[in-house]
Amino acid sequence: MLTYTATIEKGWSIYSQDLESMDGPVPTSFTLEENGNVKVLEGSFIETSEHTYEGFDKMFDMNIKKYKESVTFTKEIEITNKEGVLKGYLEFMSCDFEKCLPPAFVDYEID
Repeated sequence: MLTYTATIEKGWSIYSQDLESMDGPVPTSFTLEENGNVKVLEGSFIETSEHTYEGFDKMFDMNIKKYKESVTFTKEIEITNKEGVLKGYLEFMSCDFEKCLPPAFVDYEID
């Protein structure tokens, strides 16, 4: 199982992977590089947070799901060879009540 935990600065939010439209904030996304050592199973990461906010957002004029303080993303994988490395990147967007920062990309490698 892959588990990623985001700690979010006070006053800021990041957004769910599942938004009703691409006309609003950039959804959080994970890109995992397929290789012979790990099989990534289909479907989205499971999102878990005690600080989930869902509903209409005036800034984007749409319903959204966002997280404050922290959120954990988990996904099942199959490890076929323990000697490998899983590489990928995540993309996310942060907003406060007045502005949004450009989407950020974070590369990672997991032994």
